[in-house]
Amino acid sequence: MIYLIDPTTETYGHHIIYLNSLLKIEGTRALQLNVDTRRMKPNFLTVFKYYLAIRKQLRAVPKGNIAHLLYSDIYYKIPFVSSCLLQRNKTIVTMHSCPSGKIKHWLMKNFCKRVSAVIVHSEYIKNQLENLGLTNIHYVDYPSFYDYSQVPSRNELKKREGLKVSDVVFSALGGIRQDKGLDILLEAFKYIDVDIKKNIVLNVAGKEGFLTAKDVEEICQRNGIRARLNIRPLTDEEFMENVEISDYMVMPYRCNMTGNSGPMTEAIVRNIPSIVPAESNLGYIAEHYHVGICFKQENAIDLACSITNCLKKIYKNNESYAELLTEKSFINKHINIYSNVIKNE
Repeated sequence: MIYLIDPTTETYGHHIIYLNSLLKIEGTRALQLNVDTRRMKPNFLTVFKYYLAIRKQLRAVPKGNIAHLLYSDIYYKIPFVSSCLLQRNKTIVTMHSCPSGKIKHWLMKNFCKRVSAVIVHSEYIKNQLENLGLTNIHYVDYPSFYDYSQVPSRNELKKREGLKVSDVVFSALGGIRQDKGLDILLEAFKYIDVDIKKNIVLNVAGKEGFLTAKDVEEICQRNGIRARLNIRPLTDEEFMENVEISDYMVMPYRCNMTGNSGPMTEAIVRNIPSIVPAESNLGYIAEHYHVGICFKQENAIDLACSITNCLKKIYKNNESYAELLTEKSFINKHINIYSNVIKNE
């Protein structure tokens, strides 16, 4: 039996769809325990909480089975995870990012070399981890799990929302965390010419975080932004509609956000260009597969230039990469990894 371990207990969001997809594989079972992974100060207390969480989760898997940690990015930082804990059963970990810095690289290598397999969702991250000397890295594209035939077309959605077909919708979707840089995007509008800005609608949708709905609304008014705001948790249908109404998807992520982006995946599948930071994981995807435009990371002025250029010249995605981002491919690649781990027992 393969136990799929997810530390998140929320009942909505991408992680539930991700988990349910893997549960379609024969011989898998969900293991969701009540563990505390919230950050606190001083930092060593957070690391100790992470240790207690991973210890509780791995020890809950009966011996002779396989443990698959679906979100391991918080656990590699624990310097005292013993080999006996990670090797109590065959263990697979999914890493959604690769950190920067020599100490974090050492911790990542020390953690990953003790498990049977490491799954990543980006060729860029795979290369980073292999450059650390790791040889057990497996690359599985992060797919789209949604059926967009259920929602109206872009033009129908614009009409429903009282927008003109000619309005250009730039979307920032998902929880409003500081590392996702919504404030950088809002600041960028200060540097966009008024004649350009009047043709733009900024679509922000997702759960409140370091900025509240009121904060975002006030900044939009101050910076002269035409905004469509749905700052709250979204249903799957609402999320799809927010993707579908978009002409461009914007990921103004800060340097410490090094993983993949669910909204970018959806944009690629729906042939929507993404605007992403250069010299990052997302920048690699945009340039390598020709699915987006890059700007200087954490630079609101350069982001403003990129947005302005989109109004002057329409960007067209290369559609071939989207064909790889299917749930079927995602499941089949996991089946192959599980089979190899079982075979090597």
